Amino acid sequence: MDRSIKQVAIIGGGIMGCAVAYYLRRLGIAVTVFERGEIGAEQSSRALGYVRCQGRHRAELPLSVLANRMWETLPAELQADVEYVRQGNLVVAETAADEERLRKSCEAARANGLSTRAVDRAEIARISPKLHGPWRSGIFTEEDGHASPTKATQAFAAAARRLGADVRTHAGVRGIAVSGGRAAGLWTADGVFAADAVVCVAGISTNFFLRPLGVALPIQVVRSSNLETVAKEPFTRTGVWTPYISMRPRLDGSFAFGTGYRGSPPDHDLGAATVGSLGYFLPRYVRNPRRPRLRLNRDFADSIQRYFSMTASAAPMPDPVINEPQIAERLVWAQKFFPHLVPLEAARSWACRIDVTPDLVPAIGPWGPPGLFTAVGFCAHGLALAPIVGKTLAELIATGSSEVDLRALRPGRFRESDPQEDPVAL
Repeated sequence: MDRSIKQVAIIGGGIMGCAVAYYLRRLGIAVTVFERGEIGAEQSSRALGYVRCQGRHRAELPLSVLANRMWETLPAELQADVEYVRQGNLVVAETAADEERLRKSCEAARANGLSTRAVDRAEIARISPKLHGPWRSGIFTEEDGHASPTKATQAFAAAARRLGADVRTHAGVRGIAVSGGRAAGLWTADGVFAADAVVCVAGISTNFFLRPLGVALPIQVVRSSNLETVAKEPFTRTGVWTPYISMRPRLDGSFAFGTGYRGSPPDHDLGAATVGSLGYFLPRYVRNPRRPRLRLNRDFADSIQRYFSMTASAAPMPDPVINEPQIAERLVWAQKFFPHLVPLEAARSWACRIDVTPDLVPAIGPWGPPGLFTAVGFCAHGLALAPIVGKTLAELIATGSSEVDLRALRPGRFRESDPQEDPVAL
């Protein structure tokens, strides 16, 4: 145990920040979480809810496997119902190219100890009898599942508080304080909050805090729009991922629908982050058939204001714009693939801002001045990875090492021209 680390300050009260706080308190370290709005009110409450290893990037798979094991006991550990269901995840292929992609994904999963297996049309019908479509084959992973993003985030926050963590809401941070060449706390509206280590897990806002220190990371923001349907008679607990939409069944008989693995592309709202790391992203953007669609909306002015004003960036962000045509498209596909649900009505729709890296896997670990740690760029995988990332970061802070090898995900890989490419990832 590093006896010099007695107080840790965390920027961001999403699931990652609350998970880090929980595991730090289990190690006996004092921790204060600063959240500019409500707990989990930004990206963490807007995820679809998948807890899966299937289709993961090879650099992320080891973490995913460990996280999946932790989710089995997490509800009991956190003393909360997080709607965790472990009844598998099914991915279906429509074309020969889809089949080849899923075959390679299956091989990668099995190489990491997963039960992922290829399934034919007959087994697809057995696993998900109500699913219609021209499916040639698919892959299925029994140990995958799903959970409620909002309930899981709140559960981590509540558990951290029970252990003595100070979790503050409406407490915006204006900057990271540095003293003697190391991170020494946070600049807040009330002055400097002193700490022995700082964890920046602020999602798409991470670079607002890293940039003044000269250690900004290549992060872009994409926006995806999702919907939840009016509850119907429950008929499955298995998540389904098609080329056009993904479907997560909820316990009450409603469904959350998001993007498929080669469906409509996400949106990229032009803003301050667009130019800063363009050199990292442009090659991938040019060769990506699902390249994000460039949009200009109210987020442009907001991002510019936050770029130049730490006071502005300390305030909660406005809700992201919902892509209504994308919502309508998802509803059409949902009724086509699950015709027994027709007519299917949307109970609500929402959009989420997703922090992505050039190689589509997160940057996790120490970064910048000593005492500063970050975890960013989860590419919509933060919910599933939160338990293992929270535990691993807590170990790194408390002891200087961890059981999990994070070298492939180190923040410095971009400056070292060592991106973790994986064309097989879904």
